[in-house]
Parts: sequence; structure tokens; C-alpha cells
Amino acid sequence: TFGPVTAGVLYSLGEQAGSTSNNSILAVGLSYSGPVTLSFSHEFMKDQITGEKVVKHTGVGAAVPFGDFTFKANFLRGENNNADGTTSSKVNGLGVGVDWKWHPMNNATVAYYDNKDKENKSNHTKNLVLSNDYFISKRTTIYAQAAFVDADAGATGAAALKTSIVADGSFKPDAKTTFINVGINHNF
Repeated sequence: TFGPVTAGVLYSLGEQAGSTSNNSILAVGLSYSGPVTLSFSHEFMKDQITGEKVVKHTGVGAAVPFGDFTFKANFLRGENNNADGTTSSKVNGLGVGVDWKWHPMNNATVAYYDNKDKENKSNHTKNLVLSNDYFISKRTTIYAQAAFVDADAGATGAAALKTSIVADGSFKPDAKTTFINVGINHNF
């Protein structure tokens, strides 16, 4: 950390016989926290046999506070390649939202995410999320979320996990699906 700037680097050795590069991961991140928050991240993972970069992710984001509200936007690019170097998916994701601290113990969020695979144009999801966090203490939060996923026909199986914010991919392709989530989060 250097004043309002924080930087991080992660490198994971590949642990492959004869090569520490094959199967390795490199990730870098940079953020600025001042009157606005700005962030950048990039990572890549190499194939365990060929050493080709098979996964590349890049993200940029911004958050602007305005009274009890914080307006946010981000752009993510995720590219997955085959071991021979050909591209299997190239997902562009745009997210916008606002957090509202409507009570000292409650924070509400409305966010919209539009994610599309440029290699498979029918793998496209539009996601709307409504949530509220209730802070019981500094370490414990109760949350409730609703996610509305509008998926195109190609958003199925493993492909769907590349374009939706719903991590299990259980939504229906070429349909609209609603998810409700409640839970408790405790930081140890």
C-alpha cells in the first residue's frame, strides 16, 4: 500500500515435472481509494502440458460515493483458449449498480450485469440483482438477494457459467429465471 494506492501480485508455480511455468498462474491488481475508487486487475493461467495461456481475465472498475449512495461500474473481459491456442470463449461483461446505506445497519444494492460471449453470440445473459445486507455486528451480516436472469438460447451447461453471475448455472436457457437467496455471513 502506497497512500491511496494498493497493489498486489500473485504468482503460482505450475508444479509440472520439468517446468515451473506450465500450469502456472499470474495475477496483478491495482486500486486507488480517494474521492473515487478505481480498480484494475489482470490474470492468466497456463496449460499444464503446452504452457499456452489458456485463461485470461482483465477487469476495470470505478465507484463514486454521493451521500448515502455509491454508484459503481465495471467492465470485465474473460478469454478461454484451448491448449492449441484457439479461442473457445471471449466474454465481455458490463456491470452497473448503486449501493444505498439507507440505515446504519442496512445497505441495499441494485445492480445490472450484461455478459456476452463473442465466440458464441447466443451465450448471453442479462442479470438484475436486488439485495440488502443487515449488519448484526462488525463481523456478522444477514443478507437477502433476488437475482433475475434473462438467458439466451446458448447459455447452457458450462457455457452458461461464463456469462451469468449465478454461479451454479441452473437457470433455464432462452428463458427468464428468478433466484432468491438468504443467508448469514460471518468473518472469522
